[in-house]
Amino acid sequence: MTIPAASSATLLSIVSRNVSTEIGRQWNFAAIQSVDDFRTNVPLTDYEVYRPYIQRMMENGEKDLIASGEVVFYAPTSGTTSKSKFIPKYSDFKENELKLAAPLGRTVVFANMFATMRTSLGVPVTPGSAKHLQALLSAEPYNYPAPPEAYRIADLTDALYVQMVFALKMTPLTNTTTIMSFFISTLLTALNILASEWKQMVEDIQQGKLKHSLKLTLEKRESLQEAMGGPDPARANELESIFNSASFTKFKNIIPQLWPSVDLVSVLCGGEFSHYIPRLQYFLGESISMFSFFYVSSEGVLGVNRWPHKHISAYALLPESKFYEFIPLDQTESPDPEVLL
Repeated sequence: MTIPAASSATLLSIVSRNVSTEIGRQWNFAAIQSVDDFRTNVPLTDYEVYRPYIQRMMENGEKDLIASGEVVFYAPTSGTTSKSKFIPKYSDFKENELKLAAPLGRTVVFANMFATMRTSLGVPVTPGSAKHLQALLSAEPYNYPAPPEAYRIADLTDALYVQMVFALKMTPLTNTTTIMSFFISTLLTALNILASEWKQMVEDIQQGKLKHSLKLTLEKRESLQEAMGGPDPARANELESIFNSASFTKFKNIIPQLWPSVDLVSVLCGGEFSHYIPRLQYFLGESISMFSFFYVSSEGVLGVNRWPHKHISAYALLPESKFYEFIPLDQTESPDPEVLL
């Protein structure tokens, strides 16, 4: 199937599923039989068109307003460019998007399970990245050095500290090929914690216990320390030797020294995050490729990087899951821009 044919089929499938929604009736989805029909019937819109509908959904529990089906959660946007938005995610979210979160072999993951808020009606309000993390942690086989409890620590700094301790416990012979974090800034935070706390981490590994200042319940602390598997003085001595190496200064090229088998680092590092790339490359050295696996927003996964060893952030679109239209960059502020397929 060609890309235009796949894109058209995706659009018509979306339209047919939502004929009976309030917006579907308003824009006469029942009469749409082609991409041209869609472009004729449906005006170019932005979030403000949908805000009152979503407010009715969140506050009153109204259904079938902008899409059919059950809302399983609302994904908030960051609000960096405008007032925060809440993107409804429906019951097909897991099938259509979380399947893209397949494990990349043995993987070190630095992330945090965000505390989930809820609407007054009890529907979760949580970032899409938290749902992707849940998918990673529930996949079989479990391919991560840190146990699931390490990702359910409310304080981000404490969560990254614990995840780093488990990552450091891995021996160089462990067949780990990928380090992953949803955001490059999170991975840099984890590495900065390592730079300032490595002596304490080595001590934790030597003793098989986590430092006392971590804000953990007794039950969670005991569970995590059990997962550490007891004292490991041999690995602690090995790590101390790496950190005290005369060739090792200011943590340059630290990642290949700690995890020699790693050859890829997967982080969201495009757009506004691109200015972090030189700093992360400092830790990676020349032997490890950095890439952004997804082109993703709160609205959904928009593209996948199929060339991780060649391009940091180049993406193939997904015409079988999304319908795309494009506005030329020089017309983005125009009230009536040209819209391209």
